[in-house]
Amino acid sequence: MEIKILEDSIQLKNEVSSIEIMNIINEQLKVRDLILDRMSIDGRQVQGDFEEYLHDRVGEISIIEVHTIPWKKWMDGALIMALQYLGRAIPGVRRLSDDFYRGNTEENWQTLGQLLEGLQWLAELIHNLEQKGTQYYSSWDTAISLTFSFRGLLANLEEAMTTSNLVSVADVLAYQVKPLLEAIDKNIQKTVDSEVKRYDLN
Repeated sequence: MEIKILEDSIQLKNEVSSIEIMNIINEQLKVRDLILDRMSIDGRQVQGDFEEYLHDRVGEISIIEVHTIPWKKWMDGALIMALQYLGRAIPGVRRLSDDFYRGNTEENWQTLGQLLEGLQWLAELIHNLEQKGTQYYSSWDTAISLTFSFRGLLANLEEAMTTSNLVSVADVLAYQVKPLLEAIDKNIQKTVDSEVKRYDLN
């Protein structure tokens, strides 16, 4: 079996497992500061759950071509997406908080569930930015740990949801979620304006 990453070729024994293959690929990506975009496995384009695809066919595979994105390029695109998300989320949080103060509806809980998914995605992005982004974005404000703030915020929100306390949910949205999103928006906007290359994202 052969793994091709950029100009390099790695030869493996055919008895190798899917976990070992992914470990080799991930180590190569880490060293080169790249992110896995997709694979061509014996000419077939694969995106998504690579390990499962490899596991099901590991004995038959001849060539794995690894297609990558530079970490900085991926992060630039993710920051622009985050700004677009925040532009919708901040007014949405304000409306949702008002809706919870007014009463209990199934639509409110559905919207809150969607918000939680978005917040978890944003929290992961901020974590990546704080772990690695400072080497690329000198304007990123590292004086505050937004990752730490996110953990506390999500815990407070989940606790309020568990008890179905509408006023607590509304309070967390109004006085914790909204200000944190506004702070993130300000930091990301500053970084995007000064240090992000705008690739063709279409």
